[in-house]
Amino acid sequence: MVSDFFLLFLQASLTCMLSGALVWALLHAAARFWPAVALGRRVWLLAQLAVAVSFAAVLMPGSAGFSLLPAIELHDAPPASVSAESGRTVGTNQNDVHADDAHEAADTAAPDDADGGFASGLLMAGQTWLAVYLCGLFATAARWLRVRRLLSALLKASYALDARMLRLHPGFAREDSAALLDKGLRIRETSAPISPMLLGCFQPMLLLPEHLRGMDPGQQELIVAHELTHWRSRDQLCLHLSLALQTLFWFNPVFSRLREKLALAQELACDRRVLAGRPPAQHKNYAAALLGQLKVQQQSMQTSQYASLAFGGDGLAALGMRIRLIRQPLVARLNWVGRVSLTASVCALLGASILLQPAFAWRGEEPGRTDAAISAAAATAAEASSAVGGVSGKAQWLKPMRDGRVSSFFGVPRKSSASIHHGVDFAAKTGTEVRAVADGVVAESTDLYAGQEKYGKVVVIEHADGLRSLYAHLDSRSVLPGDSVKAGQLIARSGASGRVSGPHLHLEALKNGQHIDPQTLIGNLEQGAFKSALRKRAAAHLPPSGSPATSS
Repeated sequence: MVSDFFLLFLQASLTCMLSGALVWALLHAAARFWPAVALGRRVWLLAQLAVAVSFAAVLMPGSAGFSLLPAIELHDAPPASVSAESGRTVGTNQNDVHADDAHEAADTAAPDDADGGFASGLLMAGQTWLAVYLCGLFATAARWLRVRRLLSALLKASYALDARMLRLHPGFAREDSAALLDKGLRIRETSAPISPMLLGCFQPMLLLPEHLRGMDPGQQELIVAHELTHWRSRDQLCLHLSLALQTLFWFNPVFSRLREKLALAQELACDRRVLAGRPPAQHKNYAAALLGQLKVQQQSMQTSQYASLAFGGDGLAALGMRIRLIRQPLVARLNWVGRVSLTASVCALLGASILLQPAFAWRGEEPGRTDAAISAAAATAAEASSAVGGVSGKAQWLKPMRDGRVSSFFGVPRKSSASIHHGVDFAAKTGTEVRAVADGVVAESTDLYAGQEKYGKVVVIEHADGLRSLYAHLDSRSVLPGDSVKAGQLIARSGASGRVSGPHLHLEALKNGQHIDPQTLIGNLEQGAFKSALRKRAAAHLPPSGSPATSS
């Protein structure tokens, strides 16, 4: 149902922002106890993936069935035309209905109007947020496309370095130039005042500035080794994945922060590998090279549009941290306690985002009918109720579940005057036992009832005297067509399959193929029913359980 998607998308976005804030707080706290987290490239990437999973989990079909919270029933208020028409129908058949009764019915329907207004407002909020999200996504994608065009122009103005030119380049003095080219790495040089950078995702290209040749040969070799370490570690794949997540979840500022941490972790890890085993003098030389690169960027900031296109996005704070770690390196990896603690904490946050999300039960509208069809359906139900009146005393049905509370009665108008509710809904958590209301034979046990998916998993049982019971939106089925069942036998478990977003059981009763009110066969349904369900039934002028039905 379209309205379900708007509501779930809004819910998924809020869940994403909340889980992102929790993950950020978790990693920030972990970095204080284990400073090596700063070097953990996988940590920052997995954190982004975890937040993205929390968003996708809410949108997954049936995810509401895992919620530990009770379902929030969202009903649309019956229009004024429906209530007025119902009042006129009753007035036609009961001459003792006075104006005071009409005012009382209107007062009774007022809470339903408020409930419907809340549902409509929530739906409007979901629609508005989806529109805002799409606009933001378009703007973010456009910004990255502008950067891509800028890089394309930069590459067009550069020139390729072949094996002979690489052998003459001081930065490749310790590298096998021919082997690099054979492995598919393309190397180009530009006159633009940029920092060395690795471009591309699956076929990366190393772009070097000409001003690099003016540095000390040792510094050139260290800088080139740093960029080649990025290439050998396939850091560009992680960074592009992080960029894609940041684009999709532009509304969540945590993704931008996590991407910055990932880029910094990549730089720190490459610094550590490049300097491993080198003498302290080269450590100082490398720090001086980084400062030289920053000076070039700052000098060209006002004159060059390429100044901020460095691979790691180095700034003063990041550079300061890199130089501190060059002088005093951190422990390379987390110990097993840190790894287990972080993994368990992230998994717990993911589980909580799924289990503690609210489940909304906003049922879809049934096939449309005209006003005349509604009156005819009400009359048919009343006649059928009278017809089984003698049978109900002999073949009284059991409740389909022991603790289920009625959240919607039979005959309550739907969104418009074109449809009514053909069954009784019982609010229940996913996995609640569903039992046969009477002895009978299973006629259907299917996931596609009447060729439609709206009912989800369905069980239909044929009973004596032309009666039939239907159980919809099940999570699982325990019987097969042709099975004989006894009253009270377990036949299924409730769920949220089909066109619903909250777990509940939808029970229908039919007499010779015509819908009848299950209240005429199951007593005491008012006991434990939700007040909203009782108000809606009263507003629709429907008789209580066990009362004789009045035909229109």
